[in-house]
Amino acid sequence: MAKTLTPKEILRYGICNKAIKDGMATVFDVGERLREVRDTKLYRDDYETFDDYCEQKHQIGKSHSYRLIEAAEVKASINKSPIGDKITNEAQARALADVPEEQRVEVVREAAKSGEVTAASIEAAAEKVVEPEKPKEKEKDKTGCVIPREALVFWKRKDEIQKLMTAVSKVKSAVENGRKEDDVMFRQVYQAAIDSLSRAYGFISDALPYAVCLDCEGRPSLNGGCRSCKGTGLICKMRYDHIEAKEKRIIREKKIESQRLPA
Repeated sequence: MAKTLTPKEILRYGICNKAIKDGMATVFDVGERLREVRDTKLYRDDYETFDDYCEQKHQIGKSHSYRLIEAAEVKASINKSPIGDKITNEAQARALADVPEEQRVEVVREAAKSGEVTAASIEAAAEKVVEPEKPKEKEKDKTGCVIPREALVFWKRKDEIQKLMTAVSKVKSAVENGRKEDDVMFRQVYQAAIDSLSRAYGFISDALPYAVCLDCEGRPSLNGGCRSCKGTGLICKMRYDHIEAKEKRIIREKKIESQRLPA
């Protein structure tokens, strides 16, 4: 394996290794040194991956190494507050990890009111201080239908298609303007070119997601593939409005309307 560490990195690598080896009782120091080795890839001259480094160099399993790093990051997030001294072990840090960073100090203060700060008292304090997250509203298509997870990845890429359509539209407009103004440069560009660009725009727009597929309901993999949506779980507006059977649209729209009505 080629040696790539700089002299400064070699020095830091040695310091980190010594701290990890000698300081196992100080989980936060160990976690911080592990984070440094991971983020700057100081292991790269001796090991293929960070996980290999942890397991072979220090006999620390993958899960435990990442827990130590997380504990160090949690500790660092409240160190500037006097209450930060109350966090002294990994269990406390794990309990605090799920608390939003801006509320961690407040949670530790609340936990301290009950006496000793423990993982259990932190969890109890978090229930008092941290408001439960409101469930995120599920993403819907242009008709108001909830998009299944399988189709959501393609829905999130709709801007890619929109950018292509915009690019083709700009080219078409530029050619049309050149011909209207009788620009000599455009005299050899025939109407057929404009017509071709119009068709290209239409073909590309067929890939622009508008609604969850009426045939596979946005889950093509569960139906062995779907010819209507070509595997995306989504269809364009033209297909939704004019190609799919009217009965399917009516059923879908009634279902959406029923979901909007109060229980």
